[in-house]
Amino acid sequence: MIRHFNMAILRRRDSIRAMLEQSYKAIIAIMVIPTVIMTASMMLMTARYDNLIENIDKAAEIRDIAKNQFSGEIWNIVSGKKEFMDGRQGEMMAQMEKGMEELAERMTESGENADAARYVVAAQRAGNTLRSYVDTLRYQALNQEAVSLQESTYRDITGVVGLIHTVLEQYINEELTNISRLNSRIQMVAVLVLVFTAGILLMVIYFAINSYQHMRDSIHKPILNLQEMTRAITDGNLDARVTGSAVEELIPLTKSLNHMAERLQQLIDERVEVGKNLQKAELRALQAQITPHFVYNTLETIIWLAEQERNQELVDIAMAFTDFLRISLNQGRDYVEVSSEQKHVRSYLSIQSARYNRIMTYDIDIDPALEKESVLKLLLQPLVENAIYHGIKNKRGGGQIQVVGRKNGDNTMTFTVRDTGIGMTEEQLERLRSRLREGVLPENAGFGLYNVNRRIRLYYNRELEIASEYGKGTSISFTLPCGERDHEEIVCSG
Repeated sequence: MIRHFNMAILRRRDSIRAMLEQSYKAIIAIMVIPTVIMTASMMLMTARYDNLIENIDKAAEIRDIAKNQFSGEIWNIVSGKKEFMDGRQGEMMAQMEKGMEELAERMTESGENADAARYVVAAQRAGNTLRSYVDTLRYQALNQEAVSLQESTYRDITGVVGLIHTVLEQYINEELTNISRLNSRIQMVAVLVLVFTAGILLMVIYFAINSYQHMRDSIHKPILNLQEMTRAITDGNLDARVTGSAVEELIPLTKSLNHMAERLQQLIDERVEVGKNLQKAELRALQAQITPHFVYNTLETIIWLAEQERNQELVDIAMAFTDFLRISLNQGRDYVEVSSEQKHVRSYLSIQSARYNRIMTYDIDIDPALEKESVLKLLLQPLVENAIYHGIKNKRGGGQIQVVGRKNGDNTMTFTVRDTGIGMTEEQLERLRSRLREGVLPENAGFGLYNVNRRIRLYYNRELEIASEYGKGTSISFTLPCGERDHEEIVCSG
C-alpha cells in the first residue's frame, strides 16, 4: 500500500517570498500609520504652542515700549527737555503699529479665538487714537502753544498708552490661558502616544507570532513531511509519497521526490529480469547517487535556510536539488550527453557547497566540444562525492575539487576528478588499486569509487586510473571512446 504524507493545503498557493512580503507589509503598516498620525498631531500642537509663545513675546514687547519708553519720551518733549523733532516717539509708534499688525496677521493665519482677536483689534484702535494725539502734540509743539495745552494732550496720550497696556495685558492673559489648555492637550496626547505605542507593540508581537505560525505550517511542516518520506525510503518503503504543496518553491521538489520514488520502484522492478551483474551495478549506482541520507541532509539545509529567511539561497538550492534528481533519474536511460552529466555534477556540488562552503571550493572545466558526446550516466558525481568524504573532509583546512574533461586526438575523451584533500600513502594507494582490479569493495574508500570502476569495466572494458600523494591530494581519471551511442535514445535532462 502506498503511504501518503499529507501537507496542509491552502486555498491559494503562495511563494515563500510572497508570504514574507505580506508579513512585513502588515507589520510595517501597523507601525507606520499610527506613528505618522501621532507624529503629525504632535507637530501641529507644537507649532500651535510655538505660535502662542511668539504672540505673547510680541505683545509684551509692544506693551513695554508703550509703558516704559513711549510715555517718557512724550514727557521729555512736553517738559522741554527735547524738541519734538528730536524725539523717538515716531519710531516707537511705528514699532508698536507694526507689532500689532503682525499680531493681527498671525491670528488670521493660525485661526485665533475671538477673545484674543478682540483684544488685538482694541489695541490697534487705541494705537490709531494715540497717533492722532501725537499729531496734535506735534502741532502744538511746533506752533509753541501754551504748555497747559500740551500737558492736556500729554494726559490724553498717557491715558491711551495705559489703555494699550491694559488691553495687551488682557491679551497676554488670554494667550496664557490658551497655552494652559494646549498644554493639557499635549499631556493627553502624550498619554495616548504611550497607549498607542503599547498597542502597536502588542500588535507587532501578535502579527510576528501569527506570521511565524503561518510560515511554520506552510513551509516547515511540508518539509518535515518530505523528510518523513525520505526516512520511509531509507527503511525500504519505495511506495511512500508526499501529497499536495502550499508553497510555490516546494512544488517541483515534491514532484521530483514522488517521481524519484516511482522511478526507483520501476527501475527495481524492470531490472529484476536483467543479468545479476548488470542489475546489481545499475541499482546500486542509482541508489548510491540518490541516497536518502543525502536527500535528508539537503532538506535539513533547506529548512535551515528557510528559518534564516535566506530566500534566494533557499530557492537556488531547491532548484539545484530538483535538477539533480531529474538528471539522476533520466527516465531510466543508461546513457546521457556529457552536458547533462556536467549539469548533474554541478547541481551536486552546488548543494554540497551550501553545507561545506567553509572547507570546500570547486571548479568544473569540461571541453565544450564534448557536450553532445554520449557517456554512461552517473560517472562523475560518485567520484566527486568520494573526493569530498574521503579527501576534503579528512584534511584540516579543507581544499578544492576540480572536474576536468578533455577531448583527445585519438577520438577519445578523458575525465579527471582532482582534489587537494588528505591523499593516500603509497601503501594505501597500492591496496586500493589492487582491490579495484580484483573487483572487491575497497576498505577505506566509498562505494561510489568501486561502483564507477565496475560499471566502466562492464560497459567499456576500461578501468579507473588513480594517482595520489599523502597530504597533497588525489586524482582519479577514466578515458572513454567518442562517437558511441547506446541503442536506447539519449535523454538530456536539462
